[in-house]
Amino acid sequence: MGWLAVDGRSQGHLGLGFELALCCVDRSGWGSAELRRLHGGRGPVRPGVERLFPARADAFFRAERLRPRPAAPLEPAFSILVVTDGSGRLETRGGSLELARGDTVLVPFAAGPGEVRGLPPAPEAGPALRGAP
Repeated sequence: MGWLAVDGRSQGHLGLGFELALCCVDRSGWGSAELRRLHGGRGPVRPGVERLFPARADAFFRAERLRPRPAAPLEPAFSILVVTDGSGRLETRGGSLELARGDTVLVPFAAGPGEVRGLPPAPEAGPALRGAP
């Protein structure tokens, strides 16, 4: 076994036993209404920022697509920017950083509010994805 391998029969239930561990999982089939509910709340939240997960996930994790034309605001948060296309600049009170396709940047909460500036080459691609707890 590799160092990350888990023996599912003995460790796959975190010591709780499978019956208790699986109580937190909905293993039923979901219909179209339940699936639509999962997609609800997605879409534009402020200029240049599109929510990718439902709003009720925000307490745990956020993912946003930034399309700065000319700028998309960033709230203070521990964030990871993944530049998927285009180029631009991250500007915070701590300074600025040039961004280009393929870059991944960790933004600490201490950087405070900021902006991503730039223009993506194609509207469907989006220049950055931001995740924050």
